[in-house]
Parts: sequence; structure tokens; C-alpha cells
Amino acid sequence: MELVKCSLRRDFSLLTNNSPTSAGRIWVLWDPEVVHIRPVISNDQFLHCEVTSNVQPMKWLISIVYASNSATQRALLWTDLADLSTLCQSSPWIVSGDFNEVRYGSEKVGGRPIHSRRAFKFNRMISHAGLQDVKATGHHLSWNNNQEERVACQLDRTLVNSIWLSKYPEGFVHYHPPGTSDHAAMEILHNPTLPRGPSPFKFFQMWTGHSTFQDTVCQAWNIPVHGSSFQVKKHKNRAKTMELVNLWDVTKKVGGLPTCLKFCSVGSCC
Repeated sequence: MELVKCSLRRDFSLLTNNSPTSAGRIWVLWDPEVVHIRPVISNDQFLHCEVTSNVQPMKWLISIVYASNSATQRALLWTDLADLSTLCQSSPWIVSGDFNEVRYGSEKVGGRPIHSRRAFKFNRMISHAGLQDVKATGHHLSWNNNQEERVACQLDRTLVNSIWLSKYPEGFVHYHPPGTSDHAAMEILHNPTLPRGPSPFKFFQMWTGHSTFQDTVCQAWNIPVHGSSFQVKKHKNRAKTMELVNLWDVTKKVGGLPTCLKFCSVGSCC
């Protein structure tokens, strides 16, 4: 590690998830004149940090992920991220990196069909944590096997919470063309000129746990609306979404911390 550090720009700061039980597979480099990064939580599959801009009044949370090749270990990561979401309810939050899993069959070309049960568990975590894919451009099948019988899939992605989307609605991720690595580089960008399409309806499993969930949905669907079936559905989805978002805003203010987070602090790891 020291040899690699010596080859990097000396004016850049470096943070890793290196510890007695981790090989330090996640490296974070930044220009301290532009941002300040404070490590919060680290384990062998992710590094969670607070990022503060030194040039603009901006602050957000970011979790950099490098998921294990083992499905069993990835299941532990999904649990950790779902638990971590309760600590990120009032801040913009990005979860980005190599998840070593796809969400849908359309995210893979060639090779064996996707494992539907593993994809279900991945999607369940994303919904429970209140995350969604950020808009993306470029080569979204971010990994390939570099073989004659090509297999490619989207193992790398950037997920964000609703607060991040509301603060940075023009944000998106760009996948660069594959280079010498079998993974394409991702770049998170902010471009106000990028065309914005309509936001799709999103349902988060966490809403069902609220005491007024059933009444909220019933009230939205009982609103009298006239027009085609498509217009009726569109209007009621919009009403339902607005009510549920308000419901979630109340929930997040009173939500408690998880009873147990099996994390170790960065200070004790590095």
C-alpha cells in the first residue's frame, strides 16, 4: 500500500477500508482544497463517509461499495445497508460502487440467466433503504468478461435517496467505455442542462410500517377523478405519492436507530 501511495499525487488525501480483517479493497482519494471527507463507518464491503464541500455550501453522505463475490457475504452487506439507511434519513445519501449483483434480467447479456432469488433480495434491500437508481448515460453494462463468448452485465451502479434527488435533481452518472479493466469507470455528474423526463412512481416497503398507511392509500384512491383510465391512474398515483412522501417525512423525524449495527468504526480499523 505504501508503494502505491508514493505513486499518487502528494497533494491528494487517501482513505481506505484497510483493517486487520480487511484487505483494504476500497480506496478513496480527494483534493482537500475542494472537499473534506470524514470517515464514519467501515467494514470489508463498504466505506461510509461524510463529504463537505470547501467551495460551496454542500454536504452529503456517501457509501462506497465493493461487494463480495460470495452471495452469503453480499446478503450481510444488504442487511448492513438497510440498517445504515436509518442513519441517513435527513441527509442526501449516495451509495455507489461494485455491487456484484444485477437487479433485472435486462442488465445482463450472455452467460447463464440471472439468479432471480438473489436479484429479489438485492431489490428488497434497495426498496427498504429508500434508494433508487440515479439517471445514467453511457455504457451501463459496466462489467464484461473480456472473452470471445461475451458476457456483460451491470454490476456497478449509483443509488441515491429521495433527499439527494430533491437537492440535486439534475445529477446523473456516466459510464465511460471499458478500458484495460473489466469494469467501466463511473462518474457522478451534475448538469442542469440535461433533459429531465417525468419521474416514475416509486413504492418503498418502509411506508407499509406506518400506522396511517392503509388510510392514506384509501383516501388517495377515493378522490373522484374523471377521464381515461390512464389519466385516472396517473392522477391517483401522483396523489398517493405526495401523501406517502409526506408520511415518510414525518416518519424519518421520529425514527429510532437500529438496535444493533454490526459495524466497526473507521478509527478502530485503520
